[in-house]
Amino acid sequence: MLNKNLFAITIFISSFLLFLVQPIIAKQILPWFGGTSAVWTTCLTFFQVALLLGYMYSDWIQRFSPKKQGIFHCIVICVSLIFLPIIANPDWKPINSEEPIIHILGLLFFTIGLPYFVLSTTGPLLQSWFARENKFSEESKKTYRLFALSNLASIIGLLMYPFAIETWITLSAQAITWSIFYFLFAVFAILTAIRVVRSNTLSQSSSTLISEAIEEKLDRVVIGRQDKFLWIFLPFIATSLLLAISNHITQNIASIPFLWVFPLTLYLLTFVVVFEGRGGRGWYERPLVLIVVLVFTAMMAWGLIAENGVLSVKYAAPLYIFGLFFICLFCHGEVALRKPPTEHLTRFYLSISIGGALGGFFVSIISPLIFSFYWELPLILLISCITFLWMSLYLHTKWQKVIYLLLTVACLSVTAYFCQTYYFNFKNNSLLSDRNFYGTLRVSETKYLDQDTIVRRLVHGVIMHGTQDMSDLGRTKPTSYYIPSSGVGITLLKKAEEKKNLKVGIVGLGTGTLLTYGRSGDEYRIYEINPEVIQVAKNSFTYIKDSAASISYALGDARLVLERELPNLFDVLIIDAFSSDSIPIHLITQEAFNLYTKHIKADGFIVFHVSNRYLNLPPVLNQLVSNSPYHAILVRNEEPDPNPFDLSSSSEWIIISKNNAFLNSKEFLNIKQEIEPIPSLRLWTDNFSNLFQILK
Repeated sequence: MLNKNLFAITIFISSFLLFLVQPIIAKQILPWFGGTSAVWTTCLTFFQVALLLGYMYSDWIQRFSPKKQGIFHCIVICVSLIFLPIIANPDWKPINSEEPIIHILGLLFFTIGLPYFVLSTTGPLLQSWFARENKFSEESKKTYRLFALSNLASIIGLLMYPFAIETWITLSAQAITWSIFYFLFAVFAILTAIRVVRSNTLSQSSSTLISEAIEEKLDRVVIGRQDKFLWIFLPFIATSLLLAISNHITQNIASIPFLWVFPLTLYLLTFVVVFEGRGGRGWYERPLVLIVVLVFTAMMAWGLIAENGVLSVKYAAPLYIFGLFFICLFCHGEVALRKPPTEHLTRFYLSISIGGALGGFFVSIISPLIFSFYWELPLILLISCITFLWMSLYLHTKWQKVIYLLLTVACLSVTAYFCQTYYFNFKNNSLLSDRNFYGTLRVSETKYLDQDTIVRRLVHGVIMHGTQDMSDLGRTKPTSYYIPSSGVGITLLKKAEEKKNLKVGIVGLGTGTLLTYGRSGDEYRIYEINPEVIQVAKNSFTYIKDSAASISYALGDARLVLERELPNLFDVLIIDAFSSDSIPIHLITQEAFNLYTKHIKADGFIVFHVSNRYLNLPPVLNQLVSNSPYHAILVRNEEPDPNPFDLSSSSEWIIISKNNAFLNSKEFLNIKQEIEPIPSLRLWTDNFSNLFQILK
């Protein structure tokens, strides 16, 4: 039984590990690069390229005899074992602001490179061996079903991570357990290779005969240039959309494994649907799927401008995730309709992988270089519409073609209108826009004629991160989340009454609004990971220039910088590091809190900005202080005045200190609130965190 199913078992284990390792390794390195969503898309690009190299290897090795293939592949598998266990070396932590993408790619190469490469070769290589071994039997028809099996295993691995593995197993245990299973895979892969070497049907003599038969058949089977192009182009669209939508979702919630793997899971599920079922013919039906994708594409384009470009996550998440599923189903379904005879199998998979790698390269590498905002999503939606128009020409009847052409043109027109509106909405009132690894920054400018002033706002992603009234009277006043009645405002003002020459640390600069509280003799130290934020704050806002305090900067991830610094003895340390509306989880773990306490005075304060539309953060922070001499209070200021010129914003702050009398002072009496605990909430550490429990 084992011998009969050896190919299937090995492919299943390989694909399971291939996609399970992606969130494991990405979560390990996420804190080192600021917790930004770009870490995940960069990892995906690495995995796509590694997959491409594995498929190239699988295609190249076919040129040799089965015996040489088996022996050489066994050697590669054995060499890959030296990479175990797959635990990222702390020496790879960035020291300064060097290019993060190159750094991440290098880290991944030396941590997981060869094992991932070996896993990526398994599917196409073993399917090729299976096809040749069963060339003259009915079993050969099951070859493409092995491809569906591999994608099913990948889906299981991905879904297990957020729902089971991440919830119960620490990061270090995840890496070690994965490494043990990789060793098990290596055993099965070597057994499969030995079987190929020893197989009677693939002996040297019969191999020669089969090679000749293959060459003869290859001469007869001519694959058109259009099919070869679509093998690459359609996966390019699917992968580009996967990464663009992953960016769109994670930048506004949190860069966490669940939001990484769910879109990727649906992406892989489409391969199972189109290559499995109905005797291997798949479940893809062009007329039905085409109708669905036309509707979803137009709706996704509408979602870009709905609610002023900030569509509620309860509508946006299902819209974009299921839109991704159906467009990927369409792309992969069209690829499946063009699948070649098994003799071209490795070349077919190689083409799909090339398309995927190009999609990853376009979104992760090219787009940040040429676009100042996330333009790739509307661009891919438009390209998808044109592709739908092209594929509608392949419908069977004349009336089908006419009807679907009209529907597709209508979809293209609607999508183009919404994308154009999205573009002009962005451009209107934009003073500048910039994009780098850490996201997009935009400064908007609005003139208020009745107030005789100009207001500038800094927007990160779709979330406002600071406002300034540019008039002479208003430019030195704190605004938005940092007004005097906010938790951080009260803390700084009350602390200033008690002593002179305050020493304040701020993690996350934004526009620099908090610097309005700085007085002559005060020292403010800014920790900022994104160098562009510092430039924007200096050039487009005046808070830095107008502040009377002495200001210093530390460029890099705040935790890594604080770990290298001697104790700063801050009077107040403010944690306000947000990427759009998402949170860098590594800044709110037990280890992070312990680090912060080393950098404040005995009577000092740690102030966390916890305003968030989706996550209930106060219980997490309250738990961090539960077994310490520190106390925590939640301060929530009221909703702002509906007056459009009111530049205040409601906000939530957690204030932590040993000074219980300060926390119980009259200033906080009417605005502090109880922090309601979450039952069975587990302490967050660098080794464990779970966002499911704190979703609002």
